[in-house]
Parts: sequence; C-alpha cells; structure tokens
Amino acid sequence: MGVINIDSPEHFLRNLGTGPAVVDFWAEFCGPCRRIAPEYEALSNAYPNIKFFKCDTRGNGSEVADSHGVRALPTFVFYKGGQELKEHRFEGADMTKLEGVLSKIGTVETFTGEGNRLGGEEWEAPPPEAFHVPLNVASEQVFPNPIEVDPTKPKSKIQFRFHDGSKNVQEFNHGHHICDIFLYVGHRDGFSSNFILKTGFPPKKLEDTGETLEEVKLLGSQIVHQLIK
Repeated sequence: MGVINIDSPEHFLRNLGTGPAVVDFWAEFCGPCRRIAPEYEALSNAYPNIKFFKCDTRGNGSEVADSHGVRALPTFVFYKGGQELKEHRFEGADMTKLEGVLSKIGTVETFTGEGNRLGGEEWEAPPPEAFHVPLNVASEQVFPNPIEVDPTKPKSKIQFRFHDGSKNVQEFNHGHHICDIFLYVGHRDGFSSNFILKTGFPPKKLEDTGETLEEVKLLGSQIVHQLIK
C-alpha cells in the first residue's frame, strides 16, 4: 500500500479515514528514525488494511506533530475509527513493539513462497536497541556538529573508545542527557550501524533513561563503543 507523507493537518484528516492507521513522527536528524524507516516501509506492504503515514516534524508536518504533543522521536501514534488509540502510542525505534501493535489493530497479509511472513511465529525482529531522540534537539546539533557545549555552564570531558580501536575525548555540559551520548557516537558513522555503549567496571550496558550525565555520574568517565552484528 505504501506510506503517505503528511503535508498539512488538512491533508492528514482527509486521508485518515475510519480504518486502522499508524503515524510515524520523525525528522531527518534523528538516527533511530532513519534506521527504522525501511522496515516501516516494508510493514506498510505487509498490512494492506492499515494506512501508514509519515510526519516530518521539521517540515510540513510540524503542525500535526504539535497537535499530537510529540516530544520525542520517533513517536508512533495509532488510529482506528478516526480516533487515536492512546493506549498504544509509544516512543522509540522499537520494531518488536511496533509489530505487536500492528498485529492487534490490523491483519497481516500472508503470501506463498519461500521465507517467513511478517507477524508469523517464525519472524524474528532485529534487536531494537531502541533509544529515542528528544524533539528539542535542534538539527544543527547533529549536522555537522552533534554536540553544542555552553562555555558558561559546568562541563567535563568524556573519553570514547570506539570499536575500531580509536579513541576520542569530547566535552559535555553537566546538563547534557544520555541521548546526547548516543547522538555523538551515532553521528561518527552517519548513523549507518547499530551499536551499544558500555561504561564502568565491570562494563555495563548504557541505557537511555532520560537522565542527565551528572545524574548518572558519567562525567569524566570512559565509554566503550561496540557494534551489533
């Protein structure tokens, strides 16, 4: 069926209809948004009775994003009967969760031939490593410089050890958040690979809890970057 790009609130309402629908609120600077985009497109073909929309929060879809109270990217919002299914809304590039909601509100299209069908028991979702990007992170912070340090506020250095053996040191303000760490690392390779970050001894996987670097005591630490194969 394909994905419909939202041009305006009027365009969205005109195309929404009364059947099941899903809206992917995204932005070009959002690495997780870009990674999940091909899989989202594939799901639109697997669920022909569900309308799939994409809403660029930095472009023509900004009004629609504001009216939905979108605060993080990506955000997935679901509709049925022209009404939002608020209990299913979620943030983060989590394919497992997305597939789970779609299977509840729509019907997957089966096909014959080799391979597994989406929604079937044999289909295994890729590791989500789902972290989200706060919507108030300006695109200028990501391209070309992912981190803006305010020299008037407290700051500290964090050392990064990347999977290829290289090292780098980056300054962060104490008020930067964990997601800024992921943005900094993801920007290094253009968000082209999935990765995890570890810190501490023994090394512990770093999760995006929405806290500041000061709150989780990451200031002055070393962070290890590992690719997910």
